[in-house]
Amino acid sequence: MRKKFNFIMIGIIMVSIFSITACGSKAKKSYDNDKVVKSFTEESRDTSLDGILDGDVYINDVFNIKFDAKVANMEMVDDQELSAMHISHGDYSIRMEANSSDSGKTVSFKILEDSTDIKSYIDEEIAVIKDDNKGLGDENIKVESNTLNFLGEDVPCLNSVLTSGSVKYYHTEVFLQSGNHVAVIEVNTTDEQVEDCLNAFTKAD
Repeated sequence: MRKKFNFIMIGIIMVSIFSITACGSKAKKSYDNDKVVKSFTEESRDTSLDGILDGDVYINDVFNIKFDAKVANMEMVDDQELSAMHISHGDYSIRMEANSSDSGKTVSFKILEDSTDIKSYIDEEIAVIKDDNKGLGDENIKVESNTLNFLGEDVPCLNSVLTSGSVKYYHTEVFLQSGNHVAVIEVNTTDEQVEDCLNAFTKAD
């Protein structure tokens, strides 16, 4: 399922989200955990790409990255909740998510289909973001693709800033490739903490 990105205001609290199928609102839902876990374990996929969650640290050797949630002042979503998210959103691409309830920021690590054309993927993301948020007005939607130096390498990225009144919402996607495997790190935050989140990643070596 293709994700959508929307800017939403609820009351006084900023719950602005790029409504992402794998990384959406943090509202708690009731799940039948037994069914969720069973469904998740039966889902066919390449589990060698999953990585390992060790407390507050996520390690993925395929992409040689390690994420420490405490460095970014966040909390990791545990395996059970992650499994529930997969079922709820119908999206099994997400392998890790961390969030911070006090600032509304989230970080996720997702595995895309093998041999995904990153440029085409980014172009489609840009079109979706602009279309889904056109109600804000073109002047309040800034989205562009460029490159970012991430862990010593220049990698493709997408940066978005949506503005509603005095509130800005930041969304960044950083793309990694290992052989024919493609992954994306997504950062969503209601302030300029994107760099802090990305700095929580180090090489797994």
